[in-house]
Amino acid sequence: MHKQTVFIVSFIVSTFASGLIPPRIITSLEPTYPPELKMSGIEGTVAVSILVDELGEVELVTLTKSVHKILDSLSLETAKKLKFSPAMMDEEWVASEIPYEFEFSLKDDLEKLDDEIRIHGDLTRKGSVEKLANRIVRYTPTDSVLFGLPANRVIEHLGRFYKQSREEKSLVAKTDSLGRFAFRGVPEGAFTIAVETDEYKPIELKSSLGDSNRVLALIAEPIDFNPYEVVSTYRSAEQISSYSITSDQISHAAGTSGDPIRAIQTLPSVARTSRKSQPVIRGSRPEDSQLYFDGIELPYMFHNSGFKSVIPGPIISGVTLLPSGYGAYYGNSIGGVVSATSDTISHKRVNGYVDINTLDMGGFVDANVVKELRLSAGGRLSERFGLMKTYTDYFEGDKGIVPAYADYFGKLQYRLFDRNNLNVTFIGSRDELTTIRRDPWDPRELKAFNRLSFGWVRDRENNYSHECYYGHSYSAIEANNTELNVYGQRYNTYAKRNLLRTKFNWFAKENLTISSGVHFSGNQLFEGLERYWVATDTSNDTITQITATSGDFVVAPWVEATYHPSENLQIQLGGRYDYCNRSDLIGTWYPTFTPGSEKATHHAGDPAIRSSVWYQIDKKQRIKFGLGNYNQFPKQPISSYEDIYVRHVIPTTKAAHYTSGYELQLSEKLEIDVQAYYNRRWNLPYLIDATNPQSQVYTGKGKSKGIELLLKRGRTEHFEGWLAYSLSHSEEKTFADYVPTDNDQTQNIQVVGTFYFPKKWEIGTRGLYTTGNPYTPIDSIYPIQAENGTTSYALARGEQNSVRRDPSVQFNFRVSKSFVKTRRTTEIYLDCGNILYPLYKTAEFHSFDASKGTVTEYYEPPIPSLGVKVSF
Repeated sequence: MHKQTVFIVSFIVSTFASGLIPPRIITSLEPTYPPELKMSGIEGTVAVSILVDELGEVELVTLTKSVHKILDSLSLETAKKLKFSPAMMDEEWVASEIPYEFEFSLKDDLEKLDDEIRIHGDLTRKGSVEKLANRIVRYTPTDSVLFGLPANRVIEHLGRFYKQSREEKSLVAKTDSLGRFAFRGVPEGAFTIAVETDEYKPIELKSSLGDSNRVLALIAEPIDFNPYEVVSTYRSAEQISSYSITSDQISHAAGTSGDPIRAIQTLPSVARTSRKSQPVIRGSRPEDSQLYFDGIELPYMFHNSGFKSVIPGPIISGVTLLPSGYGAYYGNSIGGVVSATSDTISHKRVNGYVDINTLDMGGFVDANVVKELRLSAGGRLSERFGLMKTYTDYFEGDKGIVPAYADYFGKLQYRLFDRNNLNVTFIGSRDELTTIRRDPWDPRELKAFNRLSFGWVRDRENNYSHECYYGHSYSAIEANNTELNVYGQRYNTYAKRNLLRTKFNWFAKENLTISSGVHFSGNQLFEGLERYWVATDTSNDTITQITATSGDFVVAPWVEATYHPSENLQIQLGGRYDYCNRSDLIGTWYPTFTPGSEKATHHAGDPAIRSSVWYQIDKKQRIKFGLGNYNQFPKQPISSYEDIYVRHVIPTTKAAHYTSGYELQLSEKLEIDVQAYYNRRWNLPYLIDATNPQSQVYTGKGKSKGIELLLKRGRTEHFEGWLAYSLSHSEEKTFADYVPTDNDQTQNIQVVGTFYFPKKWEIGTRGLYTTGNPYTPIDSIYPIQAENGTTSYALARGEQNSVRRDPSVQFNFRVSKSFVKTRRTTEIYLDCGNILYPLYKTAEFHSFDASKGTVTEYYEPPIPSLGVKVSF
């Protein structure tokens, strides 16, 4: 196909200056683009000069730019047949000469190619059902002509389609977390599929494609594969309650700005919280859930703002949420577990990204230094005083909080011998939280951590494999706040922590796997508390300085067995023993499942037992059950001062999880997961003096129950999404009766969808409906007259959490457009949460100003993220 274009701009400029009105084309013709020249890839623009007489007839055609003799001849012949209205000068028809071009291009033919999936399949390890993720699959056509066009031009165009790229004469795709791959738009005919990885023998499969799609099942054989090795063909061990989200789903989830930890809030089990809060998982307290990154815990999940987590999204290959009922591998936690893993694919060339948006800017680069050595590094810095300041100023007034954050990441991976993988990871974060006005007496908080870890993972060989992680972290929190402009305090905490996690897998039999290991955590805490009075006469100020240091360590050996009596049944039984050296802790000598049933001892050790079972009813249905008890030592060691507040001999916080579920595979792309749970918690810590962070008591109890539904539609040509529904209730008690927790949400409904359109357009949507959170009402506000004549205000509150806010209704939206070149993709995107704010808004929380006696409600404003991301 070709186009014609009249280029008379320069002619118009020169002729209008002399009063000449140029000729206008009446009849245009297009020369035929010979198929043999298309197949040869010969294209270009033929330029001619046409002399048009006073009657509008073509009198003479002269070639001014040549492309090919056949195209030149066709252009000259076609130009002679054109019809014009003659030029006019001084209201008389005159002859004139104009430039004209004929464009012979393959572009229109290429634009007709659609992005339908034509070849797809999966990649499996030989001798097992293990799917190989993040492996490069290469498609190379045999013919030099495709669709009547040169193969190199077709491959270049197809490389712009979703999740495939061009490298030389081939198309390249990457397997997803389930080992699946696909190629779009490829033509009928012969081709070669190749897979090259360091630990497996190269795969080269020659085949052909007809009218129907082609499905390929690729088998990767390890380099040192033992044909007599006994490898279980049963399903691998699975957690009884688990939700996963892939890196693609993370990047497309609307209203999350591509953040991996915010993306898990689109799943069941997680309560909707304000942006400044940590996740609430199945009714547990935020501090009772743990975040693991590449096997080692991080001290906290989110930056102060709550807009982004401390882990940049693009470095993540996937996130798994274990809301409760997890096995013996995880401990010292009574809430949920969030496990994120960084990308481990071995790239053959340098790749990375640069992302600049209205919230922050960041980048990442990854490259193989040598064949077995890979280096990754990246970082992110918040956009401090632009959009964030504008929005917080608008929604929170002149004392709105401005968050500033930075995070950084580096990873060195080395493959030693055939099956040993070594890695060194460094990750860190720094936050500053201060007011816009920056009054020296206004609240201010600094928070930071750095973590250096080492990992050693040995792939399976015959009947065993193992992994070992060691990490050293340093974290700091510095807080400065005031109350009533009279009393204030500075509270600083610095902590050093050493962590060790090991796991050894022994494949004892075809249907029996035994895993064991040990977890070690050594903590050292440095605390400082400074109290001061703020008065007009500084000589009357009183300052009290209290500092303390303390340290402890936790050791937890664990063991777990996974048994498959048949292909349709899995039984998992495990146990662990958590020991802490703290002399003021009360432990138990046998696993406990109900409050008050334990027989306490002062050895500060706690056993735990976890069990689960699933049964495959048929190919489409499965049921599962699990129960276990969980122990958690105090998150912050208690200092020995303030005897009036601190209870020295404290028990370990405990929980029991009861879980059941049902899975139904409605079709290849549509599945349902229903789970029910009942969790109990006791020995919960509470503050009894809000001005003293050390004043904790351990008498609280809690319980939560619920039913969750996840209806998931797998990725198709144009859509992917899920519906998450949670019907739950969580409550706690201290000295009185049970009351709903601050984030008790009876119903939480979320509908998430991503739509894929031609020409690399994507639209993501997310709708939310959540029952309003409980809060304690204010019955009255009354003045207090001080001796110096100043007046402050106090308030009387009603029954704790006896009133609920209005339900929260939100809609999130994300739209993006990608431009793909050979080795570079440029994405322009707009991601905005809560765009219904102008029409519908619900208060998230309120604050009381004691100096004025006023109550201010705070809402969650829509913070748009508009940006450009360039990947290479």
